[in-house]
Amino acid sequence: MGQQTRTWIGVAAGAVVVLAGVWMAFAVGSPFPVATAAASGGWLALAISWPYTRSRVPIVTATAATMSFAATVFTAVERRAAIENTETFLGFLMLVETAALLALIAWCARSATIPVAVMAGGAAALAQAAILLRSVIPASPLEFVGLIGFWGLGSLGAAGIGIYIRWLDEKRERAVDTARRAQRMDLARDLHDFVAHDVSGIVVQAQAAQVILPSNPAEALAALKRIEDAGLQALDAMDRTVHMLHDATDLSTRSPAQGLAELPEVVSRFGASGSAAVSLSLPAGLADTVPREVNTTAYRVVVEALTNVRRHAPSARSVKVAVTADKAALTVTVTNDESAGHAPALGGTERPRSGLGLLGLTERVEAVGGTLTAGPLDADGWRTEAVLPLPEMDSE
Repeated sequence: MGQQTRTWIGVAAGAVVVLAGVWMAFAVGSPFPVATAAASGGWLALAISWPYTRSRVPIVTATAATMSFAATVFTAVERRAAIENTETFLGFLMLVETAALLALIAWCARSATIPVAVMAGGAAALAQAAILLRSVIPASPLEFVGLIGFWGLGSLGAAGIGIYIRWLDEKRERAVDTARRAQRMDLARDLHDFVAHDVSGIVVQAQAAQVILPSNPAEALAALKRIEDAGLQALDAMDRTVHMLHDATDLSTRSPAQGLAELPEVVSRFGASGSAAVSLSLPAGLADTVPREVNTTAYRVVVEALTNVRRHAPSARSVKVAVTADKAALTVTVTNDESAGHAPALGGTERPRSGLGLLGLTERVEAVGGTLTAGPLDADGWRTEAVLPLPEMDSE
């Protein structure tokens, strides 16, 4: 059902209740039914069209409060607390009107701005507290204050409920905003991991093409083809990331994350874009048994490590990628035979240029309870190793 349809149904239902109240007022000779109909009809109209009419809550509340207070004043002036044979019916209307005003007060406290909620809710609270004066005439000012104060306790309770629900709404909105910010940071890390890997390969291929072009044009053309492929993959990754950022209001729109199953393709492209001999050790079927968070994190470890090899050790002769697992943890190790002199070991003082390199990867690994180490391997080499716990395999 559309917004406009629900609004019209709510208005129609409220109008029917108000007209019924006017008819009853003439039938019993009392303004009570009109005030009751104004409060309950307004509440019904808002309930049917909620939350589309949140902005109208103060208007309906103020109108209901005015009608209720006017009925109370009229009754006090005429001194007609009840009419013969209608005492029980009018008493029931007072209770219905009280309940409707309390509901409107709670809604005001929940949805209106603070100044508007104070004014409209305060008017409704005053009208609700004064309803008792229709049937009881205080004998003294002290009794008057006591009656108003006692009957007005309901307004305080209604306002408290509305404020509590308002706090829950704001808490939920803050949680959603926090989740969206976390998702954007997650996407930014994805963009760094995936695009930086492709762009570093493009740079290497371009440098190689410049060197071999005079002596081997055919190989240079093949390098240009690989540059084109890597560039298209980088563009696709950026397009997907931008699309997901535009759809950040729906946290379920994110496409499936890449994991261990994509490592053979990543390693193959890395080997094709350089001169290093690259090997991958990945047990068959492991990608299907590892939890999703560990799966995607292991993939990022490999991509970041290969990117650092390309960036900091371009003349490496061999690169080895190994993924192993036991019942307790999955271990990802990437080694190369040339020390990456410009990549800082974890815990060092040098900061990665992008700000999302090893330090950002460490945060990701630690988020799933793992550890990441990176540093020189013997005299001439570099190792990046992540140990990721496998909680779902503990009981096996």
